[in-house]
Amino acid sequence: NLMMQFDKKYPDFYFSSHKGYGTKLHKAAIKKHGITPIHRKTFKGVIA
Repeated sequence: NLMMQFDKKYPDFYFSSHKGYGTKLHKAAIKKHGITPIHRKTFKGVIA
């Protein structure tokens, strides 16, 4: 599935465990590592 592929490419974001939802772990990864090319830049949780 697509999220498993993203998880392999971007392991710091744990895509396989949250399927794209804004979990605390995922939000912490964005804060620490920045966003990836697959993040929706118009999404409220991603906008700087």
